Amino acid sequence: MTAAAVADALKTARTMAGTPLATVPVTAISAEGSNVRVDLAKPFAPLAAVLAHTSTQILAPSSYGPDRTVTTVVGSGPYRVERLEQPATIELTAFEQWQGTKPAITEVKYQAAGRSESRALMAESGQADVTFGMDPTSLRRLKQGGKLTIADVTLPRTILLKVNAGHAILGDVRVRRALSMALDRDSMATALLRDPEMAATQLFPPSLPEWHQDAITPLAHDPSGARELLAEAAGGPAATPSWSRTAGNSPSHCAPSRTGRNCRSSPPPSRRS
Repeated sequence: MTAAAVADALKTARTMAGTPLATVPVTAISAEGSNVRVDLAKPFAPLAAVLAHTSTQILAPSSYGPDRTVTTVVGSGPYRVERLEQPATIELTAFEQWQGTKPAITEVKYQAAGRSESRALMAESGQADVTFGMDPTSLRRLKQGGKLTIADVTLPRTILLKVNAGHAILGDVRVRRALSMALDRDSMATALLRDPEMAATQLFPPSLPEWHQDAITPLAHDPSGARELLAEAAGGPAATPSWSRTAGNSPSHCAPSRTGRNCRSSPPPSRRS
């Protein structure tokens, strides 16, 4: 692997529409000795994360055809790709010319299974030697069976609720704060993950100390405060209706209040300014 090969691979990835690197304000990618230089039109903090994305993987120059499309997968690792069926199957064999420690496993077949229940059944039936990621219900059943070796490893992974901050209602920071305050993270972690210690009051929970920041004020579950913020955002408990929806042919007009949303199926009375 050379810096020139890396730079060429990144240049190719940059031309692919829809990839993260295509959205980065890159002005030039070049090789300088053993280093790769990326010039930006303006600062872009997530650059390292974008470069780690699968779409920017570094392939050998021989992997590309004349039009820079990938014709074969040639890398620098201990395995050779024998068969690839996107997006679910890949078969590998140990690469004889690998200069590092020879891999103990000479043949690998990876089968993607999106549902955790399917992965659990594959493990139970012997269709898979190793499976990754079990849902709490399947994991409990597998542990009770006692036939499989299970290794519990906590992954730094977060489930996020994303909202459209450009929306007329969600654009109000008070509404977004109210949504956050309404979330009972402890209960969700207990009911869904079967582990209350996984409740995250910032990007990662305290059970992941390498990523958790003790100095950050934790997010709190405060339903009363959430109602107050929604009422404040709407202009008070007697606020003017702020949105409407249509149920069949009858419009319903709703407004947030301290007790939730007040809705009626008939049009609101006319108001004088």
